[in-house]
This record gives sequence, C-alpha cells and structure tokens, in this order.
Amino acid sequence: MTQLRNPFAILAAACIAWTQTVDAQPADVQLSPQVMTQLLNNPDRFVEYTIQQLFNLAPNGKLTREAVATRDEMETAQQRANRLGVFFGFDLDGDLEISAAEIDRQMPYLNSNQSAKFQFMIATVDLDRDGSLSLKEMWRQAATSSGSKRFNVQQGEELMKFDANRDGIVTPEEIAAVVKQIAPVRQANEASAAAASIPDGPVRFTECEFPKPSDDAEIVLIGGYQGYAVSTVALAGQDHETSAAVINIEAGKTPLYILATAFDPIVWKVTGAIDRVERFVVPGYSRGVGVVGLSKDVAHFELVRGCLPKYFKSNDSGEAVTAKGLIASKLERNVDHVVGSYKLGEIGLPSGNISGVMRGSQSASGLTIIKGNRQFIVTEDGVTELAEPAGSPTKALEKKLERLLLRHYRGGILEVAPEDVVTNRDVERYDVLPQQAGLLQLARKGAITQTPDGYFKIVKPIIRFPAGLNGGHRVRFILGVGVPMPGGSPGHSLVISEETGTCVTGSQCR
Repeated sequence: MTQLRNPFAILAAACIAWTQTVDAQPADVQLSPQVMTQLLNNPDRFVEYTIQQLFNLAPNGKLTREAVATRDEMETAQQRANRLGVFFGFDLDGDLEISAAEIDRQMPYLNSNQSAKFQFMIATVDLDRDGSLSLKEMWRQAATSSGSKRFNVQQGEELMKFDANRDGIVTPEEIAAVVKQIAPVRQANEASAAAASIPDGPVRFTECEFPKPSDDAEIVLIGGYQGYAVSTVALAGQDHETSAAVINIEAGKTPLYILATAFDPIVWKVTGAIDRVERFVVPGYSRGVGVVGLSKDVAHFELVRGCLPKYFKSNDSGEAVTAKGLIASKLERNVDHVVGSYKLGEIGLPSGNISGVMRGSQSASGLTIIKGNRQFIVTEDGVTELAEPAGSPTKALEKKLERLLLRHYRGGILEVAPEDVVTNRDVERYDVLPQQAGLLQLARKGAITQTPDGYFKIVKPIIRFPAGLNGGHRVRFILGVGVPMPGGSPGHSLVISEETGTCVTGSQCR
C-alpha cells in the first residue's frame, strides 16, 4: 500500500519546480536576518515550512493583510478570555466578582508562589482600592493587557513580505518563486562577504572541503553544543550569548590537525603546547566562532553548509559517527580522536579528557528548581533546598546569582580581549554579559535588587537586558518608577512596570 505524503510537502515540491508565472523580484523582498538565515540553511525545507505557516493563517492558501488582522483579533479575543478565566478561578460563588471575603478565605490555602501572584493581581486590578475585584475591573485588566506584538501579527507581517508582485495577496507559488530566486544570489553574496571579512586570513566558503593535513598529523574532531563558560566578548551581536571553551594542548611531538564544531557562538581558547597545532579548522555555520591563542595562519574558518551535523554531545552518537566518516572521506584519512560533549569544558588534546563538566551532560550539578524565592536542587541523592546566603541583601543576591551562573556555566566567566580573537565575524565586548552572568554584573553595580518573591527590580538605568534570558534562563523583572526601558530584548522574561502594574514587554505578556 502506498503511503500518502504530507500534502504540504507535495505542494512545496511542486512549487519549487514551478518558475514561470510569478514575476518575483528578489531585490524588492526584504526579509529579516533570522528568516534569511533559515532560508539559506535549507531553501527546500524553508519553502515547505513557510507554506505550512501560510495555510495556518489562511486555509484557502491566499494570505492578505485583512486575513492577518482577522486572525490577530481572534487571538486577542482568546487571550482576553484566558485572562478573564484566571480571575474567575478565584470567584468562589460564581457571581462574576471576587469579594474581599473570598480573597481572605482563599489566602491560607495558597502556596507562596500562588499567594504572591494573587496579591499582585489584586494590587494591579483593584483600582478603587475597596479590597474586592468587580467585573468591570477584571474586564478592564483583561481587555487592556495586550502586551507585546502577538505571534500571528509577527508571522503574518513576515509572510506578507513575500508579496513580490505587490497585489496584496501571498500564495504558496509566490513564496516558492521568491525563495528560488533569492537563495542562489544571497548565498553567493554571503560567501563573497565572508571571504573578505579577514583580508589576509585563510577564510573560505566551501562545499565541505578542508585543508589537507600533513602525513604524520593526528586528526582530532571536537563537537558540542556550547562552551562551559560565558565569554566577555560577543561574536554574534549583543543580543546573542557567546560561550567559551578551553583546549589545552598536551605535551608531545606529533602535529595535531584539529576540527572544532559547536552549535552556539563560541570562543575557543587554545593553551599549552600550541606549537603542536598544525591547523585548527572551524567548519562553522556563520553563527559566530573565534579562536584565541593561535595565529591566522593556523586558524581556518571553513564556511561549509549542510556538511556536518550542527553538533554532537557524545563520542559515539550517530551525529559523531556521521561527522567522523564524512571527514575521513574528505581528508582521505581516518580520524584519530573524537571528543563530544553537550557542554565543552577544559579539553585536553589529544587525550580527549574533559574537566569542568560531565561528558555528555547538560548540567554537572543537577536540576535547579526555583519556587518563589526558594531554590531546590535535584540530584541522584534526592531533593535539597539551597540555603539563603548570609550577609547583606546585596551580597546575598550576588551569592545566589553566582551559584546560578555556575549551575549553567561551570567555568563561570572567561575574560577575553577582543584584540586577541581571530575570527571571521565582528567581535565586540559585551555591554552587559549574557544570562545569569549579566544579572550578576548588574547586581554588583547596584542596578537590580530582588523582591522576596523572586522578581528582579531594575532600580537604576541599564544599557540593555542580558542576552539569552530564554527557557530555563528566563526571569521576572519590575521596571522601577522613573527608570527608562533598557535596550535589547528580555527574551522569554517578563517585564512589569512598577508605575502602572502592567506587563510592558517580554514574550510572557502575550
């Protein structure tokens, strides 16, 4: 029996082959850098995925600004209903009001986190300060807390950029035709720009071709997701985190030919017997890679596409085996050593010993659970509450943030001078360090404090939010009265105005 394929995949394949009827001009289509990166990485997959997005917004396959606006209004109505639903969850008698008596009855049965949220909700919604929440007050809060730009609007605006013939309608065929014309032109331009980024350095755009090693060199392959430390320099801009890893070259006489890959932007700091390094090859994806400790004559940035797995987190994973075999075929030599770890700590080469993190582990210190202002760590030995650090509130906050930083990055903060970095990208010192390192930096400057229930209060102007406050790194901010909104992005973090009590930015506003 023949298995039916995804209809969107069939449509995408048909659209890629179609080239005659749409007069799309790539120069007129201005896509965001993020979308352009996705397009160039895999044009065929991008077309399929983008057409799926179009059908999600416009089931008839014809997207217009009116359709985007209608979907936005539908989403707004759903969000308003959801916010009202949160209020009604505390309406014990179902009369569409939350009386002061109902509030008092429920408080003893709420945990600290629920109590803090409930009290904050009351403080921001009870405008007449009578101790109860009327339907009018709840409706006003639900109707006005629109937050940041909604997903359907962002997605729809990006899709409407594919309207190359300016007829106000975007179709699957139009998306496919635009991508088909843009991809080869932009890829060629990017290759030329990359080759010119270091005029006297060995930077090339290749189809998975690497410099040849000498006959007596040992071939070493390193792969991972990110480094074990936070870098003080940014290789992908201020709004993206750059990590760092240390490679210690062990004493010996055999030359080393090293290929080092990582998914996230990374600085490789090479120390030890660096004279052994014959070549240090970085098969990068233009995400941001830099090398410290080696000259431009030794460090090679090969901007290959679709050549190697984006990362591998163990020596014997399928991705590692694939990369090893591909490199062996390209170099016509076996790979002598493979080192793989999700977090890349201090790596000894050629032995492959990793210190600073557990090989193949995302965290060497267990899972941390944050509940209000209390923290628990989950390890093989069970669940343990982390005691509050002693000392002044400021010192206690610094100690807490140091502990959180070391949970995510066992190497802490690695100081890197921009002038020491050999790279094929722009390098700049961070204004504010990424993630918990940035929060620690701001706490030490007295720019942020922390409330008893875990909110970070911005009490002094700061240049920008720390990059990478997403997923397990997200936090909750209160923007103090009179303090200007920081630059950059809070990521998945919540930002509430102390002056208005409303969410002002962040993905959680939605």
